[in-house]
Amino acid sequence: MRRINKIVGCAAAAFSVLLGLPLVSAAPAQALSCPYPYVCLYDPDSGNRVGQFQDVTSGWQYITEDDYLFKNTRNDDVVYFLTGGGDVFCIPPNQDGWTQGSVKALRISWESECNVS
Repeated sequence: MRRINKIVGCAAAAFSVLLGLPLVSAAPAQALSCPYPYVCLYDPDSGNRVGQFQDVTSGWQYITEDDYLFKNTRNDDVVYFLTGGGDVFCIPPNQDGWTQGSVKALRISWESECNVS
């Protein structure tokens, strides 16, 4: 079973790279604490929290462009990330992981499902 999971994971990563999508992993941020109802950002090297956001906004909240571990503790709200290259990706409620690529802004939305067009 572990071999199948590894193969599926590698295939998903390769497919994501071919499409130019950022890789999002759920494992790294699981041990990091973030109070409800916040979206927290962490330095992937040290694990230190470097940002904490709560406000739903109609525009982008700009941050230092970098890659981050993230944790979305909000139960009903998605988080959109803007990459350094201008692409947008979305994180559903109650998800955590690693952007594995440079992001420069985020926006918390009242939406309960991701809608990236």
